[in-house]
Amino acid sequence: MTERSAIIDSFRAYGNKLAEELGGLVGSPVRFDEAIRYAVVEAESLSRGSDPIVYTSCTPKDDSGRSLYYLCSREHAVEWAGCLRDLPPEQIEAKAKEPLDPEIADAYGEVMDLAVAVFERVSQGFEKSADVPGFAREELTEILSPAENAIPVQAGSYQQVCFEFGVADKVAVIEMYLPVAAAEDWLGGTIRSDEPSQPVGKDAPTRSGPILLVDPSEEDRKAFEAMQGDLGRRVWAVDPSDFGRAMLDEIADAGGVILAWNLGVCGGMDAFDLLRSCESTDQIPVALASDNPTRSRVLRAMRKGAQTFLKKPYLASEIAERFLGTEIGIETGSAPRSEEDRAGDSAPSSAPEGAPEAAETEAAAPESPPDA
Repeated sequence: MTERSAIIDSFRAYGNKLAEELGGLVGSPVRFDEAIRYAVVEAESLSRGSDPIVYTSCTPKDDSGRSLYYLCSREHAVEWAGCLRDLPPEQIEAKAKEPLDPEIADAYGEVMDLAVAVFERVSQGFEKSADVPGFAREELTEILSPAENAIPVQAGSYQQVCFEFGVADKVAVIEMYLPVAAAEDWLGGTIRSDEPSQPVGKDAPTRSGPILLVDPSEEDRKAFEAMQGDLGRRVWAVDPSDFGRAMLDEIADAGGVILAWNLGVCGGMDAFDLLRSCESTDQIPVALASDNPTRSRVLRAMRKGAQTFLKKPYLASEIAERFLGTEIGIETGSAPRSEEDRAGDSAPSSAPEGAPEAAETEAAAPESPPDA
């Protein structure tokens, strides 16, 4: 694979994952057109005509100076914001003709926060020569300038990528601009996949070990353990009181960990921080889960580096597709089972062979605020 095709595949993987997470944010499916438009442009050529655009600058958290930029027409920014705020079509149409108001700017800012968080996380799934440093998103700016006024980006060459998404019956485009050298460093390697040209939107874990669920609900734990056949993986589930620092070395070979948002003895994000604090578990893919995956919860988890956010009650199909990057009945070699079949399953009396035994109880930590 050439370096250019590797970079394009990397952008395609980013677009797929961003569409998936945006769908969770707006509460309805978001389609991604994989025929992305890609070009190398010079900073001085970036003029936008008379159409108003929303400009977002993202400053790197290292000293590289390689800022990341997003551009979106006002019309499309309002489309995103309208979906997030459930605005009626006539109100969206009216707002698209007016300067951004605080409500629209705030809602579109959430889209940008997610776009940056997903880019940082998805980039971890590629072989590359340098790590993405993380970015701090600056305030949104609406540019109403005439054609001769250039976009305020740093001098140099940029990879311009146009991502086209379908939201409800509308099309919304977001343009991303990366310094050429940064794109080569961050995305220029090969995708960790046997088929690098295929859509890689699931951002799947590359680890093949068993999947651990930490959830205070005995009913949910039993339902998860009954999914072992469907998922094609060894699985086990533990009560949060049995999950703590003493257990971390024992789960070092896990293929992934699913954490309920509210664990009772602590918050799910507290448990996430615990996993990341130990060298033996800091690379394990993690998903958060809640019966109420609010936008603030999803964004908080994504910014921290969670693989995805699942909705409870757990579904084998969602875990397989969004967390494991497989499809029920294809990768696992078995057809999906009916709810009646699942109801007849009995939860394992003990953890699958090779799964760690329950560890001593970790001291309780303060529960995370519901939407913090």
